[in-house]
Amino acid sequence: MDEDPRQTQDSESIDRGLLIEELENAIGHYFADITDSCGYPYIQHCLYVGHRAAELSGRYYGDEGHREMAFVIGLCHDVYENLRANEQQNVDNMLRRLYPDNAAYRQVKRWLDLLTHDPDALTYAEYFERITHSRMASLVKAADAHHNGTLSRWKFRLQTMTDKQACQIRKACGEYKGRSRKLIELLDNDRFEEA
Repeated sequence: MDEDPRQTQDSESIDRGLLIEELENAIGHYFADITDSCGYPYIQHCLYVGHRAAELSGRYYGDEGHREMAFVIGLCHDVYENLRANEQQNVDNMLRRLYPDNAAYRQVKRWLDLLTHDPDALTYAEYFERITHSRMASLVKAADAHHNGTLSRWKFRLQTMTDKQACQIRKACGEYKGRSRKLIELLDNDRFEEA
């Protein structure tokens, strides 16, 4: 008796879902003792960026495969800047299992490399410019910049700051929002060298 292709597809979806859940849990564990600049658990930022990137990918790619990739890349976007080498290697291993096709894995790693800023190698302006040549990196960075620029996340910290500090935070949030808008504009115009 032949296997029903729908059952095989459902099984693959469940397996992928479990691998993504495992990846979420691992990243949550690795970031467990780290808070973002607003004082919130860092994993909240990673999850926000993943979900927002997935949402944006629906608009700019329109298929479930890219939506999943956008979520994964958003979830992992700060792994290579903020985690220890052994934790990065563990994430790499999970990504290899999630993307067993070598070409897909290499593409995911390429996008993550674009999103990883090494200040010793590139200024922020150079790093940002590099991102603008890739649709996927741009939409993930748009989600990241949007979240970083959300002033309401600072609500409780602003109350304890001096006027000068609060002014600096408002300015930084405005700059992040501006970057997010610029990337959304690029996405709307769809002029990228790579997907």
